[in-house]
Amino acid sequence: IVQHSGINILMQIMNSHMQSEVSLMVKGITMLDNVCSSDEEFTTIVVEKGGKSLITQLQQLHGSEDELQAAAQSALLSIDAMQKTKEQAGSKVHRGALFARLGKDAVNLHGDKHKKVDDAEAEPTEDPLIEFRSMLTVGISANQWIKGSSKTQLMFVASQWDALLVKPPSKKVKKGERIMIRDIDKIVKGHGEDHMKKNTFGKPTAKANANTCLRILSRPKAGDEARDLLCLSFQNGDNCDLWFKALSRLVQTSKLWSHRLQKG
Repeated sequence: IVQHSGINILMQIMNSHMQSEVSLMVKGITMLDNVCSSDEEFTTIVVEKGGKSLITQLQQLHGSEDELQAAAQSALLSIDAMQKTKEQAGSKVHRGALFARLGKDAVNLHGDKHKKVDDAEAEPTEDPLIEFRSMLTVGISANQWIKGSSKTQLMFVASQWDALLVKPPSKKVKKGERIMIRDIDKIVKGHGEDHMKKNTFGKPTAKANANTCLRILSRPKAGDEARDLLCLSFQNGDNCDLWFKALSRLVQTSKLWSHRLQKG
């Protein structure tokens, strides 16, 4: 996720929703903690991107949220520990050297962001969701469209890795819509029927730009046509592209290597 600008996307999401969506912030902090705990150079990248200062800011902003405070304290301890480890080791490795150390194929990981998802792909030796597992767990705040009207929802993968969960961002709401991954056929960019608002005169129109929209289509049964299970729009085209890749990889993994969904 570090190699594929995932930190930038995560920081954008957290900065956009830091005032209200505490549960999303906790997941984001935990994700940063996991990234930093894995490598000193990853820690350097997170700090350079403003991750440490963002965590401190969230601590101050949500002083009464015990879960967030615990997650923030853990992440800051991880960052400090990894920075001290790097100092003691006298490491001078920069990002270019880091990727050289990982190898020329490190940014591929059987899921190159420039490569079209192919259902005929051989089963990878690494976790097929290695690029996207953290962000799928953390989730994202997106707009769900129904008959041309939108509402803000939090979308993430269930802990059992068998479903997409879509729920209001409020912590008070515990339940939401559950879409089984095995029922999803594919992810399509652009407007779906629910993105469109019918007009008395003229063609239906959409408020959201097509380059920020995704459709999650069902697996059609014999004699039926695929239908939209979910019509979404994201804050910008970059977020949309990233989630198109993540959800497409999730569906591909479900179809071809379902035994790899939960644990890689």
